[in-house]
Amino acid sequence: MTQRVKDAIRALFWPQSIALVGASPDPQIIRGRMVEAILEHPFPGPIYPVSRTHSQIRGLTCYPSVEALPQAVDLAIITIPAPHVGMTLESCAARGIRAAIIISSGFAEEKSEVGEARQQTISDIVARHRIAVLGPNAEGFLNGQMPLAATFSPTVVHFEGELQPAGSRGAGIAVISQSGGVGFSFFNRGRPKGLVFSFVVTTGNEAGLDALDVLEHLLEEDNTQVILMFVEGFNQPQRLRQIATQAARRRKPLIMA
Repeated sequence: MTQRVKDAIRALFWPQSIALVGASPDPQIIRGRMVEAILEHPFPGPIYPVSRTHSQIRGLTCYPSVEALPQAVDLAIITIPAPHVGMTLESCAARGIRAAIIISSGFAEEKSEVGEARQQTISDIVARHRIAVLGPNAEGFLNGQMPLAATFSPTVVHFEGELQPAGSRGAGIAVISQSGGVGFSFFNRGRPKGLVFSFVVTTGNEAGLDALDVLEHLLEEDNTQVILMFVEGFNQPQRLRQIATQAARRRKPLIMA
């Protein structure tokens, strides 16, 4: 993994600024719940909603396009319809945005030629620009320490209290899951019992980063002590032994299901 890609992954998980592409004021839909989650667990940096139909959402000034953003943000969270995702991701890369989460569905999970072609377009953009991308068809992630709730999961949106227990110190549990529902269910059951979660990351269809890429990065996070993975399969299973050896050297237990 090149230093450029490592820096992009760092921008993904520790962004200093965010663009919400496709943001909505309606909390009943996914695009609105993304806004609600990020504001409910206050992200400490600038937040820029991108919307062609709204001038303001929840007190935040909206911008009509990625090109119109006042700065090249670290992270774009994309929730627009699938046919427009490829073009938007290309615009993000051209704008200097280093990382993105694609929440939108309508890709290879549909088992159609159109969906697979859309997903291949994303993979091609990732390879060409070396940006860090989670998804498509992902449920997002949370960074408990920052805090950042970049997800529409109801377990986070409707969670009362902080993402980490008040006054908690030391390293916590990181969850990596290809299934969004399963990944955030660990947070839903563990956080009320006082467990500390450093990250919950869902990888979706893995057109960009896969579960092992995320694992390799989270092993280097000082705020992560244990890593729990829920995976159906690996794109490059031969990498697992090498990364698991790194986990053992760092004395970080790796639990897989």
